Amino acid sequence: MCGPEDIKGIVEAGSHVLSGSSKFIDSLCRIRPGLAIASEARGIASANDVLLDAMEETVRRCRKMGFSESATTGMCMRLANEFSKSENLSSCLSFAQEMVGSDYDASGIDHGWFIRWSDGAAEQTDNEMCVIWGKLLAGELDQPGSYSKRTMSVLADMSAHEASLFANLCSTSIYVKSRGVKTLFAVLADDVLGGDTFNGELLSITDLDDLAAIGLITTSTWTSQGLPGKTSYTLELDDRSAVITNPNEDCKAFVFSHMRYLQEGMELASLCEIGTFNRLKEAIDKVVTRAGLAIEWTDHSR
Repeated sequence: MCGPEDIKGIVEAGSHVLSGSSKFIDSLCRIRPGLAIASEARGIASANDVLLDAMEETVRRCRKMGFSESATTGMCMRLANEFSKSENLSSCLSFAQEMVGSDYDASGIDHGWFIRWSDGAAEQTDNEMCVIWGKLLAGELDQPGSYSKRTMSVLADMSAHEASLFANLCSTSIYVKSRGVKTLFAVLADDVLGGDTFNGELLSITDLDDLAAIGLITTSTWTSQGLPGKTSYTLELDDRSAVITNPNEDCKAFVFSHMRYLQEGMELASLCEIGTFNRLKEAIDKVVTRAGLAIEWTDHSR
């Protein structure tokens, strides 16, 4: 049965409870009544007291009804699990509130979408994953329809390790501007031509297979850029541009990577830091020059 030390351990394992009341939280509570948010006056210590009291009451009632010790333990663990989910959800909500502000009115969000979001957020125990779920909610509030329920399902199934791999992929990706449309490409230069690791072992073929398996990318198709002989192509990035020139008589093509983002990957990539890999320019140079092309950079940030 759940003894005092067991209950104490469960409570101390809790992480973060969103404190205080705000227009943001109140508007979401109207959509889903019962969101477990601790008041600022009570804080996390009082929230723990609430759990302790609930545990003691559960044990008392189970004994009164003649439940077995195993059944009583199961009831206690179920209660602790629900409390833990409430803390997880509160943590994700707190990150979202930091981004949109406590005075934000979230009542316009699609109710079905928010319920699906809160179910997924309640399962997150890793702090970095809570940040991602917070960004997801903030992004959907900023631009409704940005994130599909399918994308949330993919995110809900991601492990912290898979999220880390995806963040690495995003860090070595670029938005390529063409005719007013931006498309996301990952720049993956083989460490050894024909090898199975890329960009100084930032990622491997196995890593890409893992991301493909959960539905973020595909390795079966990709997009290449062909350049006829003696022509140039301007690669426009946010802070710099590069003129890629084909000095040859025949057409040459280059492929940034043999993979392509799927829609779910594109949506989740917007939550990540794009193009922050410190050797990204080196990787682009390697991909282009290996194709027999020349490249010249112009920095627009100065």
